[in-house]
Amino acid sequence: MLRRVIISLLAVSINYINWGVLAQSRITYVPPAQKKQQVRHESQSATRGSCRKDLRDVVTLIVPQDHQGWTTLDRPILFFHVSRKIENRALFTIAEVQGRSALVETPINLSQTGIQQFQLPQKTRLKSNQEYLWTITIICNPRYLSESLEIQTKFLKVSSPSQFSSQLASAKSDREKSELSARAGFWYDTLFYLSKTPLGIHQPDFQNLLEQINLSQIDSN
Repeated sequence: MLRRVIISLLAVSINYINWGVLAQSRITYVPPAQKKQQVRHESQSATRGSCRKDLRDVVTLIVPQDHQGWTTLDRPILFFHVSRKIENRALFTIAEVQGRSALVETPINLSQTGIQQFQLPQKTRLKSNQEYLWTITIICNPRYLSESLEIQTKFLKVSSPSQFSSQLASAKSDREKSELSARAGFWYDTLFYLSKTPLGIHQPDFQNLLEQINLSQIDSN
């Protein structure tokens, strides 16, 4: 059932692509056709301790705020923003929503501010038509892990539609690939290809995309 729904929604998303208007136009992200809802980006499991409250604004996941982001990539790059330096231990985790163990679980350093990125390891491949949970855990007290702060979101890995794959193969630059991905509703692909351009995330296109998902408070420069 999930597979049929995804294929139907992809068909709608692909209709938004108009190859003739891609050349150097503003990259506009068109969310995939799904019911919008407030996406929870912070775990409510831990409620004790002032440390957790003090760390609440440190990490922001660069993802849509009112719907689930999609990707066609086996190994997308995941972006997050660190507002201020902290020395706390932190973990980066990717797991299947219905799985029993994490695909990726690795320590990360939050002592550098600004936009950070993480690409899945070479040996890790996401499965199509599968939901994943991305979590950054900031450890307040190593003795009481229940007091840790978890910032998390779900995202969906889908199969790349044949028409989209064909247009992507014909694109003349990573920026065009980014724009194609944005119009097709693939958020993570959009940032992946944009990050491969000469200016990477340090360009107006990236800031415009942040504004489109209500993260205008983040500065990409």
